[in-house]
Amino acid sequence: MNKSYAKNDVSDAVMAEALLGIELMQLSREMLAQFTKELGELALECVLNASAASVAGERHCGVKGGPIKHWGSQPGSVRMGAAKTRIAKPRLRNCETGREVAVPAYETLKRDPKAGARVLKAALRGVSSRDYKEVVAQSAEALGVSRSSISRQVVESSSERVKELMETALCARMLAVIIDGIRFAGHLVVGAIGVDEAGKKHVLGIALGATENAATVKSLLTNLRDRGLTKPALFVLDGAKALSSAVREVYGESSPIQRCRYHKRKNVVDRLPQRMAMYAYRKMSAAYNLGYPEGMKRMLEFAKELETTHPGAAASLREGIEETFTVSKLGLPPLLVQSLGTSNLLESVHSMIRTKTNRLKNMEEGADVERWAASAFLDVEGSMKTLNGHKDLWMLRAALDKETAQEAG
Repeated sequence: MNKSYAKNDVSDAVMAEALLGIELMQLSREMLAQFTKELGELALECVLNASAASVAGERHCGVKGGPIKHWGSQPGSVRMGAAKTRIAKPRLRNCETGREVAVPAYETLKRDPKAGARVLKAALRGVSSRDYKEVVAQSAEALGVSRSSISRQVVESSSERVKELMETALCARMLAVIIDGIRFAGHLVVGAIGVDEAGKKHVLGIALGATENAATVKSLLTNLRDRGLTKPALFVLDGAKALSSAVREVYGESSPIQRCRYHKRKNVVDRLPQRMAMYAYRKMSAAYNLGYPEGMKRMLEFAKELETTHPGAAASLREGIEETFTVSKLGLPPLLVQSLGTSNLLESVHSMIRTKTNRLKNMEEGADVERWAASAFLDVEGSMKTLNGHKDLWMLRAALDKETAQEAG
């Protein structure tokens, strides 16, 4: 083979992979910065709560304590690195004198701007869970808080996050639900993110499983249904057959399912030699840009073209290809097709979580995984931007309601 030709083949393959992942990189960058900030704030609030407990004792309902009492919280601010951060400052009051009592750690943070930076740096190390607690404990000690109290606060706080994530009623209607799995400290965590009628994104729930199988996804979907997710929604899935079968079992055979176009392209490209990577990527992208039914026709023509020389790639392309055009068949405008045609929305969240938790170890128990995963997902939620194309979501709502009415009729 000509060397320059071979070099071009490799370059095309590399370019195809770059194009397949570029949306994930763009979506992740801003969310990652916000996530790290919020993780630091969570660790800092653990330190402050533990510091308040060292003065007034732990909160025990019905147990009479000393004269200094916990008195709720109020907005506060400290400097973490170069930025001023707003946090919930615990309040203490001496009931005998009626005066406010200072929280030692908060006073240290106000006096020493570098103290907040040390807490932030410790919280963002991304090391094992044991090491994470250790570095936070070291920061806490610098603020006059004991190791034992900060460790207890971390566990109690994360346990509450699991309860919040898995038990909160789903009041708002979700027009789209994106589901995908992520490896978390050696375990598989399947997450679901919903998009409401205003385009706001919500973390709906998580499920733990050995593999991304139908049983794991079904348990997650059943939890969502029981908490109020009963109206029709578009389910955006990464392409695994197990996910589609679980959706249909819980929500019915007619549930609209959009298979991720990113995963479909990647699955086909992975079954082709490097010299055909860019060619396949361009052919499939062009077909998706045409919409339905013309795009579907082009896809099947491409599958026929691959049949003789690359039957594995042809079979991968044909499998579930109809469901990759669901957003087009629903008549959605281009921006919504782009936003809901892939599971990139959830993939970008996973990418960010993976960056900060990929070295977590010593989590044999599922409860430990759930605590960390729930905290990570909920911390990300506040940084999610409104869905691109949200002003046209009324079209998705109308399409879903139309299908429901036709089914009932």
